[in-house]
Amino acid sequence: MSGTHPDPMQLFDYDRSRAGSLNDPLANVCYLATITDAGDPTVRTLVTREVEGRVGVFMNASSPKFREIGNSSAVTVLMHFPSIAIQYRMHTGLTEMDGETVQQFWMNRPQASKKMDWLYSSSPQSSTVESRTALLDQLSNLDVPDRAPPSATGFYFDPILSIERLALDQPDHVHDRTKYVLDGSSWQVFQLVP
Repeated sequence: MSGTHPDPMQLFDYDRSRAGSLNDPLANVCYLATITDAGDPTVRTLVTREVEGRVGVFMNASSPKFREIGNSSAVTVLMHFPSIAIQYRMHTGLTEMDGETVQQFWMNRPQASKKMDWLYSSSPQSSTVESRTALLDQLSNLDVPDRAPPSATGFYFDPILSIERLALDQPDHVHDRTKYVLDGSSWQVFQLVP
């Protein structure tokens, strides 16, 4: 069965808000799946942020994930809210945030995160280090300017091409799986076999 449906992002916002009100530790976490240069799938955990009414993520351009997002026209983002037993899988493009927005959010980051962002200019993310102690020593001696480094960046999940919502905790024990596909300016809805 299929048909049209209002914007499923409203349902996502409602579910994420409910999870947040229940102190769900994953309410602001996503798993970003990309393709490596060798064509292999890879996934990592990122913190999501509400930015100007849209969902976004921040990263450093020294990270392998920054390069990998250019290896395909879209990425997959998975969000799981255990407190309400709901999972979202989004197939989405990524639209880069402007520098002013990145700077504004960067200023509110914890000091340790700011130091890491500046460290990446000499030790790119995912590069090897002698030891954790050496890394912590390097960070303790690092002076951090009061601005984001040029490599700090952020992306909106935009355009969202499709969304799957999986409601796991059903009274009849059959998961409810619904797929929303953007068709022009409206969403088509499909009930899927879970």
